[in-house]
Amino acid sequence: MSLLQALRIVLLLLTCIVALGVALFTVMTPEYTDDEIRRSFVDTWEPSAIVTFALLCVLAFFVLLALVIGIFSKGVAERLLAAAAVLLTLGAATLAYWTHANLTDRSTALTGQEFGPCNGLCGMWSN
Repeated sequence: MSLLQALRIVLLLLTCIVALGVALFTVMTPEYTDDEIRRSFVDTWEPSAIVTFALLCVLAFFVLLALVIGIFSKGVAERLLAAAAVLLTLGAATLAYWTHANLTDRSTALTGQEFGPCNGLCGMWSN
C-alpha cells in the first residue's frame, strides 16, 4: 500500500469516525425541548429533517466511496480499512435516522402532526 493510498483511506476512516461521533452526540442530547416542539414543529422538526436527509446523502456517498476503494484495492489491509469505513458509516447513518425517528415520534405525540413514510423524509418536498 502506497503512502497516498494509506492517507486516502485514513482520511475516509477519520471522516466516518467524526460522523459516528456526531451521531452519538445527537442521540445523547435531544435537540429540542417539548415546549419548543409544541410551539412550532416547523422550526424544530423541519430543520432537523433537512439536516438528517443531507447527512444521509453524504453518508451514502461515503459508503459508495469506501466500497469502490475496497473493490478496487489489491491489498488485504486496504480492503479491511474500507470495510471498517463502510461499517462506521452505516452505524452513523443508523444513529442519524434513529435520532430523526425519535424526534418524529415526539413531534407526533406532542402536536398530533403525521409525517408520512420514512418518518417524513420520503415526502418532505411532495407538497
